Amino acid sequence: MVFTVLVAADVYGTKGNFEVTFPSTPTLAELTRQTESIYGVEASARRPVGTIAAPFLVSRFQLYNDKMQQWVDLTSPTQLVDRAQVFAFQTAAAPAPVPAPSPAAAAASVATAIAHEHVAASNLASAHAAQVHATANANVAAAVATTQLASHVAPQQIVAAHTVASQAAAVHAANHAVAQVAQQGIQMPVFSDTATHEDKTRAVFEGFDTNGNRVLEPEECRQAFDLLHIDFSGATVSDLVQKADADKDGVISFPEWQAFSERFPTLIDSFYFRLKAYWEDVRRQQEIRSAKELLAELKERSQQSQVAWLEAQRDSDAARTRLSAQEAALAQAIDVQRAAEQALLEGRRDVERATADRLAREQELLSQRDREAQATQLHSDAVRDTEAAHFKLTQAQAAVAEAQERERQTAQVLAEAQAEVERQRQLTSMRSAEVTEARSREQAAALAATEAVRDATLAGERLSRADLDVAAKQQREKELEASHAQAQFETHRGTVRRDEEAQALQVQRQQEEAAHVARLEAQRITEEADRKVVALEAENTAFAQKRRTVEEQEAPLLDQEIRLRSQRDALEEKEARLRGDHKDFCEATRSGSPIASPAAVAAALAGSPARRDFSLAAAAAAHANASIPPVAAVPVQTSAPLAAAPAFSTLATTPALATPRTEYALPTSRSVYSGIGTELAETPLKPGRLA
Repeated sequence: MVFTVLVAADVYGTKGNFEVTFPSTPTLAELTRQTESIYGVEASARRPVGTIAAPFLVSRFQLYNDKMQQWVDLTSPTQLVDRAQVFAFQTAAAPAPVPAPSPAAAAASVATAIAHEHVAASNLASAHAAQVHATANANVAAAVATTQLASHVAPQQIVAAHTVASQAAAVHAANHAVAQVAQQGIQMPVFSDTATHEDKTRAVFEGFDTNGNRVLEPEECRQAFDLLHIDFSGATVSDLVQKADADKDGVISFPEWQAFSERFPTLIDSFYFRLKAYWEDVRRQQEIRSAKELLAELKERSQQSQVAWLEAQRDSDAARTRLSAQEAALAQAIDVQRAAEQALLEGRRDVERATADRLAREQELLSQRDREAQATQLHSDAVRDTEAAHFKLTQAQAAVAEAQERERQTAQVLAEAQAEVERQRQLTSMRSAEVTEARSREQAAALAATEAVRDATLAGERLSRADLDVAAKQQREKELEASHAQAQFETHRGTVRRDEEAQALQVQRQQEEAAHVARLEAQRITEEADRKVVALEAENTAFAQKRRTVEEQEAPLLDQEIRLRSQRDALEEKEARLRGDHKDFCEATRSGSPIASPAAVAAALAGSPARRDFSLAAAAAAHANASIPPVAAVPVQTSAPLAAAPAFSTLATTPALATPRTEYALPTSRSVYSGIGTELAETPLKPGRLA
């Protein structure tokens, strides 16, 4: 007799119903074991991707009571009836799927690191090495934090995050190296647009002093003129160097350079702003070179990101293939397990049928043995009846003999004896018939006993065969149980492998998404860096063109200042000679020496216009015949200094020099400076910087 129980349970939010059969009323332990076996396979098949595998364990059962129309706790097997409805409750609820990290969050982390990197690259020319170190360390720490966050998800994500951190660290290391290259060699000086004349003089002196010996050598000056694209002839450069070298020791000290700057302020301004433009050009070239190096590095990183993305895609495809294979293997294992369960159920049914057949054979054997005993008893009774009939026959034969004897002995009683003999013969015939019948019954009983013995023997043989069949079925049941356990193990292992491959595929998809985001971000930054390089080159080209234009406009102003300075030097020489003549005249007047007549003085000074101008005062003093005291030099302030040289890269106006320039002249020879004013009026200089 098969006993069926309808078992229901909740498997990951879905209700399952199975019919569980038993050979007889099961115990609670048997019901629990069979339920856990069936629903363990069902839970493995229905488990969502990313959920940790957990065995199906039954904590308690509830039975639906048809009489009470409600669910009650199942505490005893006596509550079970055939096709009873039972609900199995698990020990603990199935764990919820582990939330995977959002690809958008990973992409945001990568984008943040690359954005920091892009900011550091854009400020590369002006950033200090320590700031580059600090930025790189901060970004690498952020990437490491991303790696630590990824380590809570899966070991494969550590590799992805570590790759992103390595790329960020490598780019920042490249930025730091470019910053070090920018700071190697000559350190860039600082040129201010609001520098005073003294600051400009010192800056130009330090810029020309390439060997750092605190003096300017002629070769350093020539190299500076060539470097700053000042197209003076060699003779002009040598003349300027000689004018700056006041003590004629072959080098120009800083005080001599200060005096030279007072004499050539426009040239010093030109030196200053050309040095500023030169270092600006050096900075721009270094910035362009650094930007190109960064662009090459970013292109290489972009290619690496592309390769990493392609590799991630291939890995994702391989993971999908492995997952499909594992799912197919799991489905096959589930089918095998279900087939094993069905075979186990069939084997158990066979055992149950063999056991029932054995019981029937045993009952049949007992019945046959009862029939055998009855047949034996009947045979014994027949033997006793035969023996009794034979005894009676013997007695009858003895009586016949005695009657014959009496017949012979007595004649009288012959008739009686004959009658008695006839009666006895009839009785003997009856007894013979009875003996024959008893023997027939005896033979029938013997035959029945023989058949009963034979049937009992056959029943014993059938019982032996039934015992062997039951033993074989039990052995088969054990083998099926072992096969079912192996199938359960294979199913569980296939489920674990399927889950591992599913989790690996999920991680690989996240890595692929992160690699895709990093690739797009690297392409964007590379494009921005390329545009920046093009913009820097265009800006540098415009700057060079502007610089050439300013230098072309500045060249005539520098020539004019040198020419005017030469004229002023000539006038100062004339003034010195006039001072000497005046001194000689005054000494001659005080010593009483004869004084020449005005006509003689005019004739002596006839060769020079300046001396002709001075002759009037000398003649007047001679005719006055009085002691003329030394004439004090009267300072004359120039109304406007020489025009400043044009500057570069600014729209501001160069202010007039703060220090007034002082010239000395005699009151009687003021007309000597009339030529300077005329020349300045003929060629006016416009102060200010060219835009």
